[in-house]
Amino acid sequence: MEKLRKIEAGMPAIDAYSDYAKAMRSIDTSYCPPEFQQAFLKHVHSWENFVDRLNDRKDTQLRRVFVSIIGLLIGNPAVTMGPIFRELEENGVDISEIRESWQNVESVSLKYGYRVRY
Repeated sequence: MEKLRKIEAGMPAIDAYSDYAKAMRSIDTSYCPPEFQQAFLKHVHSWENFVDRLNDRKDTQLRRVFVSIIGLLIGNPAVTMGPIFRELEENGVDISEIRESWQNVESVSLKYGYRVRY
């Protein structure tokens, strides 16, 4: 809830993305199959790389996407990923690594009988 309050108070999108990456890194996947652990870790790395790229950009004037970020933090990726990705692409940010790593997470999940619910 603290993250939601920060966003509602005007937290810049880059900070919200960074918090999201940190939250994903803290998820314990030790009870998951090794293949899933690897796929998920690669997805975490893709978000961390993305945050690093944004921090390196000279023009970090990305608009705040409150509804999308709040949706991510409360666990509703179906509503949030499309608007976030469109926002980033409009600002010239390459998100292909995140898209590809997430597709791999979904594929590995299906292999083990779990469908990611949106």
